[in-house]
Amino acid sequence: AGCAECRAFSHSMPPMRPVLAVALVAGSASAVAASKLPLKKSSLGSANEAPLGLSNPPSWPASVLLFEDSDTDIQAKIDAVYATNGGYDPVNNGQFVDSRYALMFKPGTYTVDVPVGYYTQVLGLGDSPDDVVFSGSKGVYCETGSPDFGT
Repeated sequence: AGCAECRAFSHSMPPMRPVLAVALVAGSASAVAASKLPLKKSSLGSANEAPLGLSNPPSWPASVLLFEDSDTDIQAKIDAVYATNGGYDPVNNGQFVDSRYALMFKPGTYTVDVPVGYYTQVLGLGDSPDDVVFSGSKGVYCETGSPDFGT
């Protein structure tokens, strides 16, 4: 089911079992914790072999940002995403844009604040929800729409 591009994207994922995925969507927050699901090795290939002849790890599009805690430009990249898809200037900035982003964080501690705008996902990767920690003053938060709830 789904388009060919989506199927190709889903098959390009490396064989890992994410346990925590946090998705914030304008005005609501949801955390999804998945238990370790048994995966059929035959459908994923071996750790050194990409299924369907695709690269492993995949070549992500520019809209997917994968961070390590040693990266030095994390906040600048996050701010650039938010400037496109969030904020109050103009009111509801990013609500009807074509841009979609996934911000993925490898296990570690990140001293950044992650404002989440429209069409933006924030994902912590690891075996445990405690594997990714945001120690910035706000951490991951959502301020999108209008600061005046009457408009």
